[in-house]
Order: sequence, then C-alpha cells, then structure tokens
Amino acid sequence: LIAQMVLGKTGRVCRRRPLRPQFIYWGFFFIFILMLYRFIFFLFVFQSFSQEITFSHNYKIQELSNIGSPTILYFPNFSFNNKLKINYNVKGSRLVENHEDNLLYDLNILPNFNLSSQIKYISAYNEGGLIMCNLSRPVSRKSFLNFYYNNLSSLGFFQNQENKFSNLGFDFYSFNKDSSYIFLFSFNSINGFYEENGGVQSIESDLSNDLMLTYLSSARIENKIRKFSFNQIFKIDSNNSIIHNFKYNSYSRRYTDPNPESFHYSLTPLDYKILNFSSHNYFNDIENSLTFSSNFFLNKKIDYSLTHYLYYHELIRNKNNGDFIFSISNFNNTFSNVNFSLSFCPSGYNKSNYDFRLSYKFDQNDLFKSNFYITLNKQKPDLFSESYDTGLTTDWENDFNSTNTFSFNFDNHTRKYDFDIKFTFKKISNLLYFNSIAAPVQFTESLNYFHFHLSKKWSFNKLKISQNIHFQKINQDNYHDIDVLSVPFFFYNQIFLYSFYLFKTNFTSSIDLNYFSKYFANAYMPINGVFYNQNQSKVGNIPILNASLFMMKNKFKIGVLIENIHSLFYDKQYIITDYLYNDLVFRLSVNWEFVD
Repeated sequence: LIAQMVLGKTGRVCRRRPLRPQFIYWGFFFIFILMLYRFIFFLFVFQSFSQEITFSHNYKIQELSNIGSPTILYFPNFSFNNKLKINYNVKGSRLVENHEDNLLYDLNILPNFNLSSQIKYISAYNEGGLIMCNLSRPVSRKSFLNFYYNNLSSLGFFQNQENKFSNLGFDFYSFNKDSSYIFLFSFNSINGFYEENGGVQSIESDLSNDLMLTYLSSARIENKIRKFSFNQIFKIDSNNSIIHNFKYNSYSRRYTDPNPESFHYSLTPLDYKILNFSSHNYFNDIENSLTFSSNFFLNKKIDYSLTHYLYYHELIRNKNNGDFIFSISNFNNTFSNVNFSLSFCPSGYNKSNYDFRLSYKFDQNDLFKSNFYITLNKQKPDLFSESYDTGLTTDWENDFNSTNTFSFNFDNHTRKYDFDIKFTFKKISNLLYFNSIAAPVQFTESLNYFHFHLSKKWSFNKLKISQNIHFQKINQDNYHDIDVLSVPFFFYNQIFLYSFYLFKTNFTSSIDLNYFSKYFANAYMPINGVFYNQNQSKVGNIPILNASLFMMKNKFKIGVLIENIHSLFYDKQYIITDYLYNDLVFRLSVNWEFVD
C-alpha cells in the first residue's frame, strides 16, 4: 500500500478557474472560518476529552511549493556560534536534508533499553511521498543501536519540479558496566537529486499550475553529504570527566543546465551567451575537540575545551593549518543561575576572533521565570560560492572582514497564565549578504535588529489554543535606500488543537492560521542555492490557512493534512518572487510506532 502511494500517479489536468470579485473571496473566507469555529464548539460541548495534545508545527518557515525544496525564513537566522565554527551555506537551504525527526541521545544519558521502531509516511503534493523509518534496540547489555532511513520522491504541481532524496544513518553506543566509559559512533549519508524551475514566468489564472511556463526547464542539482563522528567520554568520578569528539563532514553540490536561457544567468553586467552551464562546489571540514569537565578549580562544574577545525574549500585554500579554538563554559551546569562561555581563536582563518556569552536565570517559584542573555561575537562569515562571473573580483580571505555582533535577549514566562514575552536586540556590523545580482557583498555600517514576541496558550479541556504575535524592525546606518535585510514587520500565528473520542477511537484536529504584513521577500537563486535582495515586488497581507484531522488507535495514527485552504478565496499568490503557493491539496499522513 505504501509503495502504491509513493509510486502512484494522480494525473495532470488543465483547470479553468473563473475570475471572481474580491468581496466574494472575503465572504467565502469568513463563512468558512465561522463554520470551523462552529464545528469546534460542537465537539467541545458534546464530546469527551481523551488524550493530551501538544503544539509541534513550525510556523516560522515555508518550503517553496514542494517537499524537499528550499525553505524561506520569516525571521532572519544570523549565523554565528559559540565555538566559532565556519559552515557552508547550502547545507541549510533544504529542510528535509536536516530533518531531525530521529531520536539522538545525549552522551551523559544512557539510552533506554527498550526495542522500538517507527514508520512514518506523508504523501507529496502531486505524486510520491516521504517515508521515514527508525529502529532503536539494544545489541547487548553494553551496547545500543539507533538506525534511521528517510526516502523522498516528490513531484510538484509545477513544471520541472521533482525532488528525490535519501537519508541513511545510524548511531552505535557502547559503555562499560559502571558507565564510566561511553563511546558513540555515528554515520550519516545523504543523497539528493533536485529539479529547479526558477519559478513561473507569469500567472495565468485560467490555467492549472502544471501548464504555466517556468524559467528553467532542464536545471538539475545533485547533493552528496557524508558525516562521520566518534565521541567518547571517560568519567573520572562524579564531578570530573574527559570528553573527546571527532567529526568529519563532506559536502558536494553539482549544478547542471544544458539549456541555460533564464534571466538567472544574466543578472550580472556582463553580456555574453552561455551555451551550457555547470558548476561544482565542495566543502570538507574536520573537527577534533578535547574537553575537561571539572569542578576542581572554581568549585563549580566548568568545561575547558580545545578544538581544532580543518576546512577544505577553494575560497580559503591558503589557510591549511585550520583554526584552534580555546573555550571555557559552564552552560552544562543547569543548576547554576549564572552561566557563561568564552571562546577565542589565536590562529587560523578566524584569527583574533572571539565569542562571549553571559546568561542569568531568575526563577520566582510558581509565578514566573526570566532569562537574560548577552552575546558578544566576532567571527568570519560562513562560506559561499559565487554562481557565475559577476564582474567583481573577490578575495574571500582578505576582502571580507569579520562580522561583529552584539546581542541582548530577554525571555519571561508567566506560569499561571502560560504567557511568554521575548525581546531580542542585535547590533551587527560587516554583515555579509547577497545583493540584487546575487553577488556576496558586505554591509560595512551598523545594522540594528529588533524583535518582540508575545506568546500565549490556552487550555479548555478538549480545546487548546496557541497564539504568537511578532514585531520586527531593522534600522541601518546611512544606506537608507538599500534594504540589507527585509523582514515582515508584523507576523501573526494562531493554532487551534482539538482532541475528542468517537466510536471508541481518539481523534485530533487542528486549524493553523498565519498572517504577515507585506515586505520585499528575498528572491531565490537556484544556481548556487542562496536568497538575494530584490525590491521589485512584495508578498504577504493574506491569511495562510491549513488544517488537519487525525485518528489514533494505540500506537497507530492516520490522518489528512489540508493545506493552502486560502487558495479557495484568493487567486494564485506568491510565496516569494516567481514562486507560487500550491492550490488546495489533501495529503495523507500515517505514523505507526512499535514498542517491545
């Protein structure tokens, strides 16, 4: 049955959609919302609550109309970390490659010795689906194995929009009798094959999505990712331990297009005809770290670490000796109200750079708890590869300065009312971004980012409601005519979850509403997989509505995902420039868990 669902075909049809006045859209929309509220109210009054339900949907991201396609972020992800590690940008461009739905154990916590397995299936938008399998079991009294495999075959509704992907990996644990020595070996292999269509050339409301012309017709991407890690911990006593970590990551991305006729190849000032386009980017890194965790020096548990990073990439080929990072931190001490960490790089690509973090937790018993967080960071920007010859000569090692970031975060949770207030302020200079021709440039002036987040959860026996309100603002010095970063000023999310018992079976239903103000969303460059600035068209100012209904019996759950309900009330809308939301679609979801 699962094989039929993955490989079966739905067929493509040409749908003629009559034009409708805008007031009819709003009328049907409010009637539909009213019917949903009445349905929830009916269930709330006449059914009995049977199972705890939680909020798990990530409303902060959006895939570009197909499973495995790149994802956009409504909230900027400023890339810097406490260990000053350099990453490669394309790794995070596709959500499914970094899907962390498998259980990963903490080295300080031994795994449960129960055999368990899980199979999940989610149908794709047009043809195919995503299968996720997981098996966890003890191999012996002193070893444990966690195995997982994910496979994707998804054909979208638009032309040249097929994604294929496999993710295979395992974690093997071994430990001695008293658990004073533990080691973990992990392996992960990812192979992805993606078609890129560059978005639709123009909207024709009387045509179905699969008949509209796209900018790219023959572009292909092949991704290969390999990850190895060997971690071991030796516990001297209850207060002292030595930890060693070794990781090797290999990333390869090959882009080919035998028919390069899209505007993506002519964004630069250069004027020439490209007959055939092919590019190959690679990135390898090795991480080797040694940590001594002890309370010997300050009578408090503190981690002292030495980490060595080796990077292999053509942009920094002159830095062959790698980065040496010295770190001290007590963030692993969860009992302390004051936590800090300090990392410094004396030599290498990140020479003279640092990261300092200070956190203070204030817990007022049953009333509220607060957290103040300050970060000072200076580090080299992550690595990117140019799509083509932009006419701008770039020496990555010398032309781009280290990015300086000051960050202040405040979180407050009121327990009685389950209410959260979060405030974030970041002051950044030398921020690397992609300009209007998708070329990497650095904003040398200061940029201020403000983010205010209100979150509230209600629980009424069978009904649970989650509400999130976000305000974002970016101020930049001097260059007021250039938007280095563009974000929606207002973002609203509302989720309704309802659980009821019917015919001796548990049911759960949900309604998910997103709304954000109009803004100049970054455009997508498929040639090198980055998002770049544009100020030609805005997106937003429409409600994005999704729903679901699930039936659960013991460890088995089956249901339907109802996505893009807003397409019933609005003609075709853009996610970002040139990329459209799908029409209304129903997707099957199956989850079967086995425990022994």
